[in-house]
Amino acid sequence: ACVEKVGEPHIAKLMLAGVRVGGSPYWPTSYRWGYGWDYPKGYGELTQAEREQANKLLALFESQNEAGDSSDSETESDNTEGDATERVNNKDTKTPN
Repeated sequence: ACVEKVGEPHIAKLMLAGVRVGGSPYWPTSYRWGYGWDYPKGYGELTQAEREQANKLLALFESQNEAGDSSDSETESDNTEGDATERVNNKDTKTPN
């Protein structure tokens, strides 16, 4: 959408097609959908075991990085409960300082 907004609608469509085809979970690439899970992961909900694994890994990552990251908002730093996916989505929407 942002490429189209700057006056390049044809490039925007080409980029979208490239992401849709190239990021498919069925290609054995490092940038595919589901990379990091057993191949082929495909689209779909995480299993309970996958969700637990993601929560553990995210908690480990956050504990290793919390001393150097002072940009978290008060609500994010208070969010010690909850699902890893929700916390990752909250971080993805942050803008750099």
